[in-house]
Amino acid sequence: MSWHLHARRAYTSGLLAALGPGQPRRQLVAAALFCLLAAAATMVLLQAVLIWNGHSPWGFEAGQAWSVDRDLMRGIRYENSPLSPTYPLPSELLFLPLALLSHDAAQVISIVFTMALIAGALVLWNRTSHAPWASLLPLFVSVPVLGAVQIDHPYSALGLAALGLAAWAYRRQSWFLLGVAAALALIRPQNALAALPVVLIGLSGRATIRAGMGAAAVLVPLVAVPFLWDPGWFGAYQQYVRLYPFSGIYGLLVRYLGVVGVSAVLLALGVGGLWLRRLGRDPLDAFTLVLAATVLVVPAPGIYCGLFVLPALQRVGARPEYRALPWIASASAWAIPLAVSPWLLANPPGIFPLLSALAYWLAIQTYPLLRRGQKRQHSGP
Repeated sequence: MSWHLHARRAYTSGLLAALGPGQPRRQLVAAALFCLLAAAATMVLLQAVLIWNGHSPWGFEAGQAWSVDRDLMRGIRYENSPLSPTYPLPSELLFLPLALLSHDAAQVISIVFTMALIAGALVLWNRTSHAPWASLLPLFVSVPVLGAVQIDHPYSALGLAALGLAAWAYRRQSWFLLGVAAALALIRPQNALAALPVVLIGLSGRATIRAGMGAAAVLVPLVAVPFLWDPGWFGAYQQYVRLYPFSGIYGLLVRYLGVVGVSAVLLALGVGGLWLRRLGRDPLDAFTLVLAATVLVVPAPGIYCGLFVLPALQRVGARPEYRALPWIASASAWAIPLAVSPWLLANPPGIFPLLSALAYWLAIQTYPLLRRGQKRQHSGP
């Protein structure tokens, strides 16, 4: 047996004992300690954001949808929006009901909606039958979820939920619903375009037609209505995108290789997922692994992008030999900000590269999905 397997088993044996079935008291103690760690790290991260912006640690990313939709209701066109929206008009119109509320009420509703979508997505992904809470807790109480809620990012939450619905529909062979979910997932194109081919390519002709009908049922009105409402929105959106300050790996690709470079990376990720399927890996393991890898090519790196790593971590944790890994990964992501808290509170802008690095760190922890898992029985189809 190689040294790294000995090290991993020695490192996780105590936690596996605590999290194993038949150990309710140890499970509660482990969960309580984990939540205390998360609470302490949350206080540090929110304090760093407060020091940086000087007024509130809570953002309102959905505020651009709220503003754009209110302007449209008043007859102000998308291209005249003072915000330079970073999402296309079809995505903004999905949140049209927020425009009927005041600013503060819309922010509260959006935060609750974001949390509900993330929770629902993780439930859809859940495969662990003996102790579902032990599978979900380290993922829902995680730094990426805090990041998505802190900046209020329902776009990512909706994308995650749609991809979870796609996985659930794939398992149940509900092809029309798979198409619907795939279309909704395009609200996060950098994540969806690489991962979805892993489950869509290879379907039978009849299944492909039904999935196409489901996608068309969503995309046709979602594309037609914005053009009927504001025909010039697409040209304006192209201008907004050119002005967007891309950063991280995506920014480097755009700067030196343009859209072709980004497309090549997304294509390579999709091909890699299909190759894993050809090697006999579970299709949903390959799907979630590609999804986790897409955190490398998002336009604006941040910890909220780590949401798309959580399904892969969940599937890793469903393997008996890696049951502790989601706990270790999530706990380490909480521990790192605590360990560097003196530096972080003295240099609050450092929170942004730190959180991006944490998203990459979580993605690395999904490596077991490269290996073929043992077949086992689990609840549900």
